[in-house]
Amino acid sequence: MFETKSIGKKIVNLRKINNITQMELADLMGVSYQAVSNWERGNSMPDISKLPELAKILNISIDDLLSEEKSLNLIKNVIDGKEDSYLKEENISIKEVAEIAPILKPVQTETIIDKVVDNNKGKITIKEIAQIASSIDEDFLYKLIKQVNEKFTIDDLSELAPYLDESHLYKLALEAIEFNGIDGLENLAPYMDEDDLDKIVRKADNIEDITNLISYLSEDTINYIAVKTLENGRSDDIVTLAPYMDEDDLGELTIKAAKSDNIDLVNKLAPYIDEDTLHDIADILVKKHGISGIKGIASYL
Repeated sequence: MFETKSIGKKIVNLRKINNITQMELADLMGVSYQAVSNWERGNSMPDISKLPELAKILNISIDDLLSEEKSLNLIKNVIDGKEDSYLKEENISIKEVAEIAPILKPVQTETIIDKVVDNNKGKITIKEIAQIASSIDEDFLYKLIKQVNEKFTIDDLSELAPYLDESHLYKLALEAIEFNGIDGLENLAPYMDEDDLDKIVRKADNIEDITNLISYLSEDTINYIAVKTLENGRSDDIVTLAPYMDEDDLGELTIKAAKSDNIDLVNKLAPYIDEDTLHDIADILVKKHGISGIKGIASYL
């Protein structure tokens, strides 16, 4: 990876040696003053098409400016339009392309990556792709991932999620879950469409699998899980869902619990129930068990 801070300092020193101001360098290069400032602070690199011009103005070779031997050779061949022959002769990895990607245009990066993949006969890994993800288009990224021959997990996708389209991320998440389960899905959740996430979660076998996902789910799906959980006899797990449930849905579920004499669950859900519904529940319990039936919820009435 280029040491942008180091290169930035070199640009500053050479500019001063040549008695050029930032504004003058910007005018000579045909870029904004802010662009030059970012180069010198190491926040960004000059575009590859600008490197020969910059080196000439600063009276230095591109080699001395960048000082990264293998990456430099690739850059020089791209500048000279000879990258095709260079890539055939040299065993360039995706990691090495990632190192120069900050100064390439996205289309240049993608063209080079295509050739690297072809040269390696499709033998690329998810971890390699993660190194280049921030520098390529989301459609190209998806195409690249689909060429991976190995199985991948949710954890493998977590590094790629910020750079993927929501529809592509959903399809890849399904593949990963089929291979290795739902564990770690909370790392993808912030980047997924809510409807897509709901579809996946509704298929989960245990509430433990989705506890970390609750804040990303729709109220309809949370209610669906709560009802399913109650039907499966795991009523204690509903308490975990209660703070995120729609008030009416939670009230209806608690009334069902009262009618079926699940007083323990009613007592645990009482803090989350609105006052009117709680009085309805109290009436049910008093009719069935007398005043002792509302002992657990009395403080909320």
